Amino acid sequence: MLHHVAQGRSNAGIAMELNLSESSVAKYATWIFAKLGLTDERLVHGRVAAVLTYLHQAGQARPL
Repeated sequence: MLHHVAQGRSNAGIAMELNLSESSVAKYATWIFAKLGLTDERLVHGRVAAVLTYLHQAGQARPL
């Protein structure tokens, strides 16, 4: 799912692609952000932080 977030897809777009409900996608996104150690203030920009973390893990960006 993080791959889809990194591609800039919305929750609705991800839900459609993965055949999930939007609420399931939102729950998974929240879980992923927590696993990445994103703090409350960073959750405001959670999608950006998730993309940067994803790219860092893929060796394509600096760490957060």
